[in-house]
Amino acid sequence: MAMIQAYCWSNRGRCRPHNEDNLLFYGQLRDSDPAGKSLRYAREMSRQASVLGVFDGMGGMDCGEEASLTAAACLQAAERAPGQDAEAFFAGAIAKANALVQENNRKKRIESGTTAALMLFCGKQVTVCNVGDSRVYRCAHGSLEQLSRDHTDRELIESLGIRDRAPRLLQYLGADDDLAVRPWLCTAPLHRNDRFLCCTDGLTSMIPDGELEKLLCAPASLRETGETLMQTALDRGGTDNITFILCRVLLPF
Repeated sequence: MAMIQAYCWSNRGRCRPHNEDNLLFYGQLRDSDPAGKSLRYAREMSRQASVLGVFDGMGGMDCGEEASLTAAACLQAAERAPGQDAEAFFAGAIAKANALVQENNRKKRIESGTTAALMLFCGKQVTVCNVGDSRVYRCAHGSLEQLSRDHTDRELIESLGIRDRAPRLLQYLGADDDLAVRPWLCTAPLHRNDRFLCCTDGLTSMIPDGELEKLLCAPASLRETGETLMQTALDRGGTDNITFILCRVLLPF
């Protein structure tokens, strides 16, 4: 059984009036939005197979915040059936979260949605699930690897040479029924001192992968690394809400 050290951070950034991101951290959701400050929670060690994740709401102001909270609360309440594998659990939980956000949109006659990036550490492995462009990375042996898969049209616009717009989301929770939500799911083995980053694009839009690799693989403590990541994103403009979770595998198997 893995022992995991984990921290999480969330900040509205420099430009947004409030925070539309949410998170799930050992059963805890984001519960406030202090202006100009970062929320930070810590769990030094845990053997518990809990879901950790981030959610990036969209739709503007209260709509995006409500969508991300709805999805986070759904995953918070989800329970694995006896003998159910992690990928099947995530597939069912994501389908339910998507339906809840859609239902809320219909009731309130709004258009909103949220991405989701999730991790479940269990036994000697981690299972990753994502919908949208929030990401999960693993840093092992000095190298950074993206375990999630972006649901965007980046490859298409790059192949066409389009440079005047950002990639558009192809999937997110709360999308219309004609847009099927198919979460990306993968399982990877755990090794001692592996580091994992689960983040919204408010972080990755400010810090490119090459720099993320240097920061995550540097011999700093997890808390120091997280503080550096947040401050770097803010110093570069903090144009979006910034939410991320950092984890490190502590014990050998």
